[in-house]
Amino acid sequence: MREPSSPDEQEQVMLLAGRLFSQIGYDATTIQMISDAAGVPVDSVLAIGTKQQIYRAVLDSLWEKENRFLEELASRVPPGPEGLHILADAFLDFCLENPELPSLWMHRWLADAADIRDLEARYAVPVMSAMADVVRGLGNPDVDPVLAAHGAVWLAYGYAHTGLQFGYARSPDANAPENVRRFKAYFHSLIDCLF
Repeated sequence: MREPSSPDEQEQVMLLAGRLFSQIGYDATTIQMISDAAGVPVDSVLAIGTKQQIYRAVLDSLWEKENRFLEELASRVPPGPEGLHILADAFLDFCLENPELPSLWMHRWLADAADIRDLEARYAVPVMSAMADVVRGLGNPDVDPVLAAHGAVWLAYGYAHTGLQFGYARSPDANAPENVRRFKAYFHSLIDCLF
């Protein structure tokens, strides 16, 4: 077995493993594929961890990044519809800037990494609970806060992962300004239904 990888090599392996997991899923990704993508020997990858350990480390990193973003954003968002519009726009922008996160969850929702049982409890439930609390704080008894939070995340993740669908072809670019503007306007109209 080779000595543990250098910090630069570890960072490269984690970055490329994250891309592979988000593009083809955990189940389809192999240690050999990670090794090939990073241009390092398999032993260098295994010195970092097993495939599951690397996957969890990728999720940990993305989850921490998402939490820092949401905590900072929550501290400056006003209550009410205007604040929710700001939150929705910023969350969508975050998803578009960090496409691995929505893509990893889209794969998960299609039963990827099904043998890893605690991912939702560790990563999704805290974020969804915090979002549901925001919706609950709006005081509209006709709105199910849990479903509203889940719906917002599904919508943002789905758009960031696939863009807009036109017939059988995917939108050429989820980041295209006109597509983003159109999607955000729709997202705002859904938020307005909460009031």
